[in-house]
Amino acid sequence: MANHLITSNSNGQMESESFKRGLGNVFAGERTIARDLTVGLVLMVITVSMITIFASYLYLLRQEENRLKQLADEYILYLADSLELPLWTLDHNSVIKIADSYFTNALVANLKISEKHQASPRSFSEQVLFSKTKSREKDIIIASSDIRHEGRSIGHVEIGLTRRVYQDNLEQLLQSSFLTLLLIILSLILVTSFFLRLFMGKPFESLMQGIHQISMGNYDYRFPAAKQKEINLIVSNFVNMAGQVRRRETTLAALNRQLEVEIRERKKSEAAIRSNEAQLRAIFESSAGGILVVDKNRSIINANDRFYQMLKLPEEFKKNHFESELIDYLAGQMNNPGSFKQKTDEFYQTDSEILDEIFFRDGRVFERFSCPLKQAGAIIGRVWNFRDVTDRKRSVKALRESEERFRQLSDAALEAITIHDNGIVLQVNEQFLKMFGYDRKEVIGKKKFLDVISPEYRDEINFKQMVNAFRFSEVEGIRKDGSRFPIVIRNRAMAYYGKSVAVSVVRDISDRKAAEEETQSLREKLALAKKMEALGLLAGGVAHDLNNILSGIVSYPELLLMKPGLDEKTRKALKTIQESGERAAAVVNDLTTISRGFACTREPLNINSVVKEYLISPEYHKLRNYYPDVQVKTVLETEVFNVKGSRLHIRKSLMNLVINAAEAVETIGEIVISTSNCYLDKPLKGYSDVQIGEYALLSVADSGPGISKNEIERIFEPFYTRKVMGRSGTGLGLTVVWNTIQDHSGYINVISNEDGTRFDLYFPITRESIKDSVSRLPRDMLLGHGEKILVVDDEENQREIATQMLTALGYEAESVSSGAEALTYVGKNSVDLILLDMIMPTGMSGLETYKRIARQCPGQRAVIASGFSVTEDVAAARQAGAGEFLKKPYSIEKLGTAVRKELLRGS
Repeated sequence: MANHLITSNSNGQMESESFKRGLGNVFAGERTIARDLTVGLVLMVITVSMITIFASYLYLLRQEENRLKQLADEYILYLADSLELPLWTLDHNSVIKIADSYFTNALVANLKISEKHQASPRSFSEQVLFSKTKSREKDIIIASSDIRHEGRSIGHVEIGLTRRVYQDNLEQLLQSSFLTLLLIILSLILVTSFFLRLFMGKPFESLMQGIHQISMGNYDYRFPAAKQKEINLIVSNFVNMAGQVRRRETTLAALNRQLEVEIRERKKSEAAIRSNEAQLRAIFESSAGGILVVDKNRSIINANDRFYQMLKLPEEFKKNHFESELIDYLAGQMNNPGSFKQKTDEFYQTDSEILDEIFFRDGRVFERFSCPLKQAGAIIGRVWNFRDVTDRKRSVKALRESEERFRQLSDAALEAITIHDNGIVLQVNEQFLKMFGYDRKEVIGKKKFLDVISPEYRDEINFKQMVNAFRFSEVEGIRKDGSRFPIVIRNRAMAYYGKSVAVSVVRDISDRKAAEEETQSLREKLALAKKMEALGLLAGGVAHDLNNILSGIVSYPELLLMKPGLDEKTRKALKTIQESGERAAAVVNDLTTISRGFACTREPLNINSVVKEYLISPEYHKLRNYYPDVQVKTVLETEVFNVKGSRLHIRKSLMNLVINAAEAVETIGEIVISTSNCYLDKPLKGYSDVQIGEYALLSVADSGPGISKNEIERIFEPFYTRKVMGRSGTGLGLTVVWNTIQDHSGYINVISNEDGTRFDLYFPITRESIKDSVSRLPRDMLLGHGEKILVVDDEENQREIATQMLTALGYEAESVSSGAEALTYVGKNSVDLILLDMIMPTGMSGLETYKRIARQCPGQRAVIASGFSVTEDVAAARQAGAGEFLKKPYSIEKLGTAVRKELLRGS
């Protein structure tokens, strides 16, 4: 056993050294995730294993001890039973043999057997028969028992079992466990390292390669996808970080470029400043006057050479930088030195510009102008400008002599002229007195010039500026009687008896203002006309396309409603679709109304009948439901003249005006519709002229609050509206009215104030009588008898709608998509009638198609159709032989009526 233990310990040491070398490899070098994970796993295994081994050792120790106690109890019972008879028969040899046999057991550490004798009735004596001890161990398990025979004790036995044997076994087991643990740990290190390198080495290598690429500036590098969520998260965060770095680099690059641009601009600015300084210096030196610049301490900053030359200053003054010595020198040459110094000091006490004259003893006269020198809004000194006016003074006498001649000339001028000093009138001409209605005595020396200018314009007149520079002002003048009128004032400084004053020339511009207002009115009218014309072109194109689109919405429900067996729910839905299409078609009709150049057919009609038709229409009853408290009255002239126009559009205009009037009144009020005959012989507002003659007048007046001055100029613009959205329209109402009036060569006048608004519509009268209305054909008269009809239309859905309707009416219908196909078809087949679309953008137009068909098949009957109203092409086609005109979208009644009329024409 000893050799086995030594061998185990030797192997354990070798394995321990191998394990240490393995751990040394793991722990060597820089820290890595693989190494940290391996170390953590090994430490976890060691900890768990040690706890498990220790707990197992304690458990086995306890189990072995319990087993020994149980074995001791069993030994003592067997031994007591074996010794019962030998002790009873006093066979001592047998007792010793039994004891020796037990003592040879390796577990038995000591054994003691004694015999009991009764020495007296109350005491016993004990004789030891056997007693041996193998070792002096203290930690042994002892068990004892009395030896009985027939109920009484005849002896005593005591046995001790040693723990050493099972402790040796546990130690061997513990050493084996530690050896196994070391092998497991070493294997775990190797296996873990291998798999960590296998599963994490490549992802981390790719990660490091990508980081290196990005660190080298390759921000477009794409990391390969990894299976590990954590690595993908690291990659995502690093890519975001790289994006931020890239954006910052871009920002820094942009800032760097901007900085380079700013540096270049600053260099340019510095060069420009140097150039400007050179230019200013050249200007400064080239000035005809002497210029002196001093700071607020009255030290000389700069002066041009002309200054020293004009004032004849000694050369040493160019080196002197103090103005006080210069002033003293100049004062010695003045007629009044004290006044010169006093005025100079006064100049420094004000921040204003000052102009005066200085007189030298030698007869020279200088004009001295001074203004503050400012920097960043703060006064840092003054600038002096000296000008030699000696020659000008010499001419004063001559000017005075010519003053009378000047007065005579000014009196003959058309403009009002006044001379004033700080606003006080010194002189005026006759035209001034006539213009403002004053006598000369009421003005000279008593009136201020500002008294003849409206108060709101007086702040614009600055007399200090007037006397120094030319000024032009357009203001409002006030006559003596208080009436106001527009004037233009031209102000300028002039010398008057030795001092500078202002002369103002005033012109009455009332006529010019009136002409400008008239011109502006004509410009606005022209702009509105151009706007309406542009909108008309747009509306025409939109209307054509919308009519084609609406054909399916209006026509297909009508075809479906003709089919038997429809349930009420489906029929109601189809009627709703049809009514929606018809309302949309009405909006398109408004667009065609405002589309200039596409006027509808005009016929003689009476305006009173239009008014009466509207008052019984569903639109009017719907309006009455919205505004039950608004009263509508009519004042219709019985013998109103007929006009030639479109009943539909005049009625539409009346409806729009009544709707506007009702919305203006809103609650309780009144609307008056009136008609009358009138004779126009003077222009109306908004028209430069009108055609003199007789007109039928249709007026709609309301008692609303009126239209503001700002809005009344825009009410006819498209989509300019204050209507209730969803109730009254789309904002085209008054635009429709305007275009209707223009298309009928009429005029419209709007009168509005706080008591209400009235729209007057003037229609030229006609002497033609009204034709009898044509009654509609009965429904059975619309049916065909198998006549063959060719439909020509570039829109597929239009062809389908027309052919289905014609088929439903009993005709044989065929269709083609262009004029060229129509010519080919007619050349090979005979048709009774052609339904021809006039607007076909590609290929031949409808007019050209019909002309060529008419040449190929003389007398060919045709119904022409269009989304527009009657156009020049429609009129030309009808003049070339085409018959009825049909406006899209189609309805069965309109289509059947037009086809039947054309087939019956001339038969």
